[in-house]
Amino acid sequence: MAGTIEVNPGANPITGTITATVENPAGVAPTNIVRMNTPWQVKVDWTLDGSGLNMLAGSWNVTVVVEGIGNIFEGIVGTNNAIQIPEALVNGGTATATGLAYTCTIPVAANLVPDAGVYKLVTIITSLTAAGAPGSFAGFEEGPMVQFYP
Repeated sequence: MAGTIEVNPGANPITGTITATVENPAGVAPTNIVRMNTPWQVKVDWTLDGSGLNMLAGSWNVTVVVEGIGNIFEGIVGTNNAIQIPEALVNGGTATATGLAYTCTIPVAANLVPDAGVYKLVTIITSLTAAGAPGSFAGFEEGPMVQFYP
């Protein structure tokens, strides 16, 4: 299920979607059942559409959080704070029929999730302006559920 992207619209609205997929770098299926002592990763894809795209500048911050179901670990397992939003958007993202598409992969180290159990994966995208201040952009995606086992 895709999450949504929200931007303080002003006069130039931007809309979008975000999806996050758990991947096993070794290609072992299923990817939503992960042995705790193996590395894994989250592929994050997001799209942006709207007349305000040419006003974006700065950088994207992509963060992956796991929320334990029950009395188990919750916390940040990966982040990427260096995805630049080019001043000239023709050089950033991949052009779509109505806007831009971005992707990144967040690697997660083995044993970073310390407790076996079921977790909800939450992916968050925020932005910083070119001046380094928090931007008016946010995207949230809840899911998928992931089982970690020893």
